[in-house]
Amino acid sequence: MTGLSARPAMTERRALVIALGLNITLALGEMAAAVWSRSVALMADAIDFVEDSVVYALALVMRGRTEAVERRFGFVISGLMCLPGLAAIGQVWRQLASGIPPHAGAIWSVSALALAANLASAAVILSARSGPAPESLGLRAAWLSSRNDALANVAMIGAGVGVAATGQGWPDLVVGAGVATLHLSGGYLILRQSLAHRA
Repeated sequence: MTGLSARPAMTERRALVIALGLNITLALGEMAAAVWSRSVALMADAIDFVEDSVVYALALVMRGRTEAVERRFGFVISGLMCLPGLAAIGQVWRQLASGIPPHAGAIWSVSALALAANLASAAVILSARSGPAPESLGLRAAWLSSRNDALANVAMIGAGVGVAATGQGWPDLVVGAGVATLHLSGGYLILRQSLAHRA
C-alpha cells in the first residue's frame, strides 16, 4: 500500500466516550471547588457536568436504536438538561440568604479549567457531527450541552473577575442565573426536537 492512509473519522461513539470521561473528571473536581468557595456559578456548572455525563451515557445507549426509542430517550435527556438550571436557581436563593461573597480566585481558575475541558468535548463532538452518518438526537444533545457549557464557562470567568473587583457576590449570582437560563433553553430545544420526531 502506497501513500499516507486516510485519517480515521471521529465516530459518534468515540466522541461520546471522550466527552463522558472529561465530564466525569470535571464534575468531581468542580463540585469540591464549589462547596469550598461557596460559588453559585461553580455549583451550577458542577451539577451540569454530572447532567452532561448522564446525557452522554444515554446518547451512547441510544446509538442504533429505532426512532421511537430515540424519541423517548430525547424526552429523558430534555428533562436532565433542565436540572442544572433548576439547581442553579435554588443555589441563587441560598446565596442571597447567606450574603457571604464567594471566593473569586476559585471561580475564575476552576472555570478556566472547565472551559478547556468543554472546548475539547465540543471539538470531538463537532468532528463526529461532520461525518457522513446522519446526526442522532443523542449527538445533537451532546453538542448543545458542550456548547452551552463553554459559553457558561466564559461568563463564569468574568464572574470571578467581577467578584474580585467588587468584593461582592452579585456577579456570581448574575452568572449563576444566566447559566440556569442557558441550560433550561437547551432542554427546551431537545424537547422540541423530540416532539418533532413524534409528529
